[in-house]
Amino acid sequence: MNSFRTESKKHKSVARYFCCLCSALFSLTFCLQSWAGPLDHLSETHKELILEFVNETGYIGPFKKEVRKHYHELIVVPTLNSLQGSIFEKDAKPRELMDEAIDSFLAQAFEEPSLEFVHYQIFSQYYNETEIRELLTFYRTDIGKKTLDQESQLFEDWQKQRYKWAVGLRQRVNDAVAEKLDPYIAGRLAEVE
Repeated sequence: MNSFRTESKKHKSVARYFCCLCSALFSLTFCLQSWAGPLDHLSETHKELILEFVNETGYIGPFKKEVRKHYHELIVVPTLNSLQGSIFEKDAKPRELMDEAIDSFLAQAFEEPSLEFVHYQIFSQYYNETEIRELLTFYRTDIGKKTLDQESQLFEDWQKQRYKWAVGLRQRVNDAVAEKLDPYIAGRLAEVE
């Protein structure tokens, strides 16, 4: 009887996590919708160009992967951890159901107008219609395609090298601080003695 209660409590725990899943996914939709403000100032052409730019550059693919990864870590991982030691520990079905729910929900969410509004809101702050046309023209060239293909690796490598450079400054920064601070400390100590 006691083990039944334990399993029943763990089953309720799984049900709570499924509720959390629905709640978190609803929150994503709400955030996307509430963040997108009024865009009456944008022409339909400007909106179309923004969507064309987003699709042409392929920026949405990595974003979708990151959102899925985020919700996987937020919901699936803790739920599976909570199942440790229960009858569900080796059961693949809860993970399958959670992945299916997340993927299905996100597929619908990524088609909602609220995400388009996010694109409009951001890109319209930085680029007018003419500039987006110029960007599209560039990204359709060989060098533009190469830039898109290598952009993430380029920026990752650049970030690593900049970090190494900054870390390499540590001793020089310490020396510069010591050069200014040491005479002051020595002087103050001399006053106290």
